[in-house]
Amino acid sequence: YRVGDIVGGLELLAGRTSPAYARAIAHTRILQLGAEDLFDMLDDNFSLLAATMRAVSALAVGRLRTGNETGLLEVALRLSLVDRLVLLRRQAPFARARLRALTTLAHASEEIAWPAGAVIVQAGELASASYVIASGTACSTARDATTSFGAGAAFGLLETLAARAHRETLEAVTPVRALVTTQAALLDVLEDHSDLGFAVLAQLAEIG
Repeated sequence: YRVGDIVGGLELLAGRTSPAYARAIAHTRILQLGAEDLFDMLDDNFSLLAATMRAVSALAVGRLRTGNETGLLEVALRLSLVDRLVLLRRQAPFARARLRALTTLAHASEEIAWPAGAVIVQAGELASASYVIASGTACSTARDATTSFGAGAAFGLLETLAARAHRETLEAVTPVRALVTTQAALLDVLEDHSDLGFAVLAQLAEIG
């Protein structure tokens, strides 16, 4: 570790013990921040919470498995609130979210449909929304590798949280319906429900 490096940050956010220890090999001064103080700061300062989420999401990009969900998830022709909650809850970053915050996020999301062959997301575009497939099949391509996305699979959530460009192109193989959450909607909900932000941070810290 060098000057400016953070030791134990991910473990603190994830609420887990460190798998290793850090030992000073020279005279060292550190700035220590306890968990309670950190979460108080994040709760009081949304810009700090958002910046922390961007940084942790960037670490998790590429490590969270996406795609390949089965088509066994059954939803109505028009997504109900329960359908939206089920789709969101299946995503790892929202696994610990409280129902009230997740319900607000479900209301803020939009159901969108694409015909077969449509390009849903183009690689290189700045991520502005995340997508959870409700029905149909899509596939992503990057460096000649193809990944299938069925009902329940999510695309672009970490890139949206990290404010990064999409790494892959997502195309509808069959007619596709998806629950779409824009970055603006997600940030609005996170600002009003800091508990959702903490839950997402904890999950992403486990991945990162």
